[in-house]
Amino acid sequence: MNESITELSPLKEFAADPDLVRLEEMLAEFDAFALLGLSMSEEIHSKILAWLLNPQANHSACDFFLTNFLLETKAATSEQVHAIDWSETSVQREWRNVVDGRIGFLDILILNMGASFACAIENKILSGEHGEQLTRYRLALEQEYGSFHKSYLFASPQGTAPERQKERCFWTSVDYGTILRLVEKTLESGVDHQDRSVIAFLQHYATTLRRRIVPDTNTERLATKIYLRHREAIDLINRYKGSHYLDDVREICKEAIDRQESWHIIGERDRGELIGFIDASWQEFSVFHTGTAWLPDTDALLMLDFDFREIGQVNLLLTISSADSEDIRKLLFDKTQGKYPSVFDHRGSHRGGYRKSTIRLYASKPILSEPDFIDRDRVSWREKVMEWVSNFAQNEFPSMNKIILQSFKKIEAKHGHQHPSGDKM
Repeated sequence: MNESITELSPLKEFAADPDLVRLEEMLAEFDAFALLGLSMSEEIHSKILAWLLNPQANHSACDFFLTNFLLETKAATSEQVHAIDWSETSVQREWRNVVDGRIGFLDILILNMGASFACAIENKILSGEHGEQLTRYRLALEQEYGSFHKSYLFASPQGTAPERQKERCFWTSVDYGTILRLVEKTLESGVDHQDRSVIAFLQHYATTLRRRIVPDTNTERLATKIYLRHREAIDLINRYKGSHYLDDVREICKEAIDRQESWHIIGERDRGELIGFIDASWQEFSVFHTGTAWLPDTDALLMLDFDFREIGQVNLLLTISSADSEDIRKLLFDKTQGKYPSVFDHRGSHRGGYRKSTIRLYASKPILSEPDFIDRDRVSWREKVMEWVSNFAQNEFPSMNKIILQSFKKIEAKHGHQHPSGDKM
């Protein structure tokens, strides 16, 4: 009893701290991009950056963002900025180029033909460089715009330098703190304040940058202050977070899998926060046995998982493993999510879309969420999970699985794979 009182005392002090209320208010600021699952999308950030840089776009800032961006990143000198007519500048997204037979797409290209000025921007949020893409983009621009004044910018959240040493002489690193400052400067004095829709959009974008891309120093400072003041309570919360329900929910999900005749549990990963399972029909295809990302004794190319890694949430995932053959992974992606995005909805996960590592083909909406764990008990969790899995198995998974099986057949026909029995497709 005394031990319980001792543990409760720092928790009560923590809950009553007015700084905690301040921090919660800061974190509660509405973030439209996060709501839509777009806050970490490289494509979205590139589109917004290109829109702001375009002096002819409908943001009412004319060349304000463009000229300040060029000055801040040193892509143009002060003399150039004041001497050039920027109103006729064009901004291209996904500039297509071919070098040594390899096709590439530069994220953003700024061109002012009258001033013979070109500025290349390669933008990275979560991904890194691919091979020698910066070298190829630079060579392509030199071939296409040899006599132009050219600047090369490599944008990323932390302002990371290019991987290849020789490209660091050409590409200037730009961090997203710079972009955030320019967005805020544009909000303050660059746009028409009568244009409320643009103001609201840029405010939401600035919130996303502060919350998701650029570390917010004020938030970090306040969080550190609260932690140092209430270290004992916070460490206690971290020690027990999720522990009261994780074992129960794990067993419930295993039971839900066992109820489906064709589903088979493969094993647990990530400290038991993922339960992997497959459909038995996949195993008859040799192409299915080419995966390399899961457990040491598992060669599955596809894996379904119940995911408990996010405290207060349970989701279902379908993921393509890394594999012996990148061609096979690409074909499987093209024939599933690439062709049927509404069936294979990855809910905006940064692992969705074709990528060299694991690919998120499908992510469910939360099966259980925070209110379930705060206000309900094990009986309620079990009922909700069983109902959800039954509905998924009867109404969603069959159409998904039909596409998967057809994809395996087509891939094996193309690559000449054999069934494990040795019978060729």
